[in-house]
Amino acid sequence: MTAERFVTLPEVEPGGPLYRTGDRAVRHADGLLEYRGRLDRQVKLRGARIELDEVETRLRAHPEVGEAAVEVDGHSLTAYVTATVPGRPLPLADLRAYCAKWLPPQAVPALIPLDRFPVTSGGKIDRSRLKPTAPPPGPSDAAEAARRPDEPEATDGLSGLLTEVWHQVLRVRPTPQDDFFLLGGDSLLASEAVTRTLAVLGLDAALGSTLIRALLAAPTLESFTAAVRGVRGGTGGPAGGQEPAVDFAAETGLGFALPPAEGPAPNPHDPKDVLLTGASGFVGGFLLHRLLHATAARVHCPVRATSPAHARQRVRTALTRYGLHLDEADWQRVECFPGDLTQPRLGLDHERADALAQRLDLIVHNGARVNFLYPYQQLRPANVDGTREVVRIAARRRVPVHFVSTVAVVAGFGTAGVREVDEDLPPAHADGLTMGYAESKWVAEGVLRRAAEQGLPVAVYRPYEVTGDRTHGACNTETAICSLFKMIADTGLAPDIELPMDFVPVDHLAESLVHIATHRPADGRVYHLTNPRPAMLSDVLDRMRAAGFTLRTLPYDAWVAELVRHVAENPTSATAPFVSLCVDRSRTADMSVKEMYLKGTFPVLGRRNAEEALADSGLHCPPVDAALLDRYLEYFFTSGYLTRPAAGRGPASGTERIPGSEPVSGAEPVSGTAAAPRTEHSR
Repeated sequence: MTAERFVTLPEVEPGGPLYRTGDRAVRHADGLLEYRGRLDRQVKLRGARIELDEVETRLRAHPEVGEAAVEVDGHSLTAYVTATVPGRPLPLADLRAYCAKWLPPQAVPALIPLDRFPVTSGGKIDRSRLKPTAPPPGPSDAAEAARRPDEPEATDGLSGLLTEVWHQVLRVRPTPQDDFFLLGGDSLLASEAVTRTLAVLGLDAALGSTLIRALLAAPTLESFTAAVRGVRGGTGGPAGGQEPAVDFAAETGLGFALPPAEGPAPNPHDPKDVLLTGASGFVGGFLLHRLLHATAARVHCPVRATSPAHARQRVRTALTRYGLHLDEADWQRVECFPGDLTQPRLGLDHERADALAQRLDLIVHNGARVNFLYPYQQLRPANVDGTREVVRIAARRRVPVHFVSTVAVVAGFGTAGVREVDEDLPPAHADGLTMGYAESKWVAEGVLRRAAEQGLPVAVYRPYEVTGDRTHGACNTETAICSLFKMIADTGLAPDIELPMDFVPVDHLAESLVHIATHRPADGRVYHLTNPRPAMLSDVLDRMRAAGFTLRTLPYDAWVAELVRHVAENPTSATAPFVSLCVDRSRTADMSVKEMYLKGTFPVLGRRNAEEALADSGLHCPPVDAALLDRYLEYFFTSGYLTRPAAGRGPASGTERIPGSEPVSGAEPVSGTAAAPRTEHSR
């Protein structure tokens, strides 16, 4: 497999081997590459890369399954299965639960039982005939076959309707006691289920967050039905359905005293061993790449995985996805192993955690559960308790901790009327954040301040909108800002708002953080890593028009109404998980969460600490000009995220500065990958 994937082409890359990614592309006469899909059986579903052969292998491991074939069907997987004993009915509900236990939610397939597989003349499964061979939909289809013998027929109209919603989303017919997430649901599917529920019942989109919280708190169909009945009756609306009040200041308590410092002092300026969390994510991949090229350190990467090989593969896949290359000498300095931010010692046993703590020179804590739908309580285990576990590992030898936060933690200042926020201003106004992710980061920063008060070296980095790299524009498209661009491209409608585009290319972020971490003491300072020359949404619209899009702007409220209508008609759209940002109201001001980040509301951010720390680095954040925006648009086109308009081959090239792009503040903050709602503990 290694020899097949890694090939040597000295005329192309004299410095080392090339990796066959399995992507299929066409090079046009002008040099542009157009993505055409995959050569192998790896697919991407709801943000996760899935090997279809691995899903088939897992199904075949079940004692009741004789053979399995898995294919992509739209935005999900379908598994065609036969029984070990011919003629014996397959226990599809149990088989579905088995898949949910062993596979990521995106890889849990719908199950179609077959008596036998169609085969080619050579005796292999004829995959082209699987779907035509499957029994037609009806009372005997797979969903009906998955019904448990003791499942009662739905007699309540609302119960029956919601059963159908779950069936459509999960592709398995649930019983009233079934758990949404044990049936293969994840945060994206939860968003889809709630979106479909609101649409079919004609409910206000502002109830979406209430129903998401209800589903998280009690994820059975029976409980969800009760919650929907409550909001229909007016007893569980936005006011009555708010999450319990949280004392965020009290949440910042460290909960333990740091032990006396002992052992050899760490050497962060010439590190030999670095702990990096979140290495399988967008920002984490670039941080890993930079650490390996700027230091001689061995980088230890805890990853949510089933084995060290799986952890390594997840990191390798992330690097490949964003065009990052490591030679084999680099890989010798990468140690990947299973880890979990929600578990004590990050999921490591005592011996492994102690050994790691004894050798570290530096910790870059970048991992997080990034989700804009979930409330604080749901994100606390990974984002707050996980930070405490990082402190425990760092505590004994006082290993410096460099924490990747987000500018969203200062949003409460804006609604409180504070117009400027310096890096050294103590955080406040957490009650005004109105977003669980921002609240969890605010508390995590507080936990680190408590640790710093006891002598732990700490530094905090607050990046603005983390976007694609400067050279290729490769970026994580599962973000709120990318979903906004896609909504605009798909509908031709854009909001007429002053939304700053404060873009920080991910490679600049990684270079800046690693430089500060290895050249400056971790003395508790905060660094605002923002763009000194940002643009506005209107400038992005100009570049989209130059690329061939026909766009029309609407007043914000009218545009939100169109957004809600679009998502109701397209519940699987990339925009659906982010509707709550536009319809949920701030706790402390008469505006939506999205409006908290507009120019004039979101505070201007000071950059003195960051500028001083980078003054001798030679690093400069590129302006958000036509060249950078066109590079990102081209990446969207070639990756297939946006459809290139028929009017032209691509955006007009140019390096001119966008007129009037003076320093501003207030783009929608997306820390790290700022991902669409999901459950990965990485960025």
